[in-house]
Amino acid sequence: MKRYRTTLELLVPLTICLLVPQTALGQAERLGIVQYTPPTGFNKTSKDNVVAFSTLNQATGRFCIITVYGATAGGNPKNDFDSEWNNLVVKTLQPGANPQTETETSLDSFDMEFRA
Repeated sequence: MKRYRTTLELLVPLTICLLVPQTALGQAERLGIVQYTPPTGFNKTSKDNVVAFSTLNQATGRFCIITVYGATAGGNPKNDFDSEWNNLVVKTLQPGANPQTETETSLDSFDMEFRA
């Protein structure tokens, strides 16, 4: 009986300690169907279907940029890639418009089932 009580006395506080920080600190945000937790200490910039987080260390000159893109409608992987490449890369960075891509028709390494 004493062993059961000791175990219970340890288990209850441990469970509370594990669950409370996730609800208190992990305030998730949504961008369409995409759910994310914003990083602390970063500046947030929102645009249409895009959220960017950035930080700069003035002393060292180091920086970090994290960009979250919302989901877009898809269909054909080649057309989807070309469309997103033009929207996200070509318009902002001006690289080559038609990169060479490789396609894989076998999904042997993926043995998962995705459900909506």
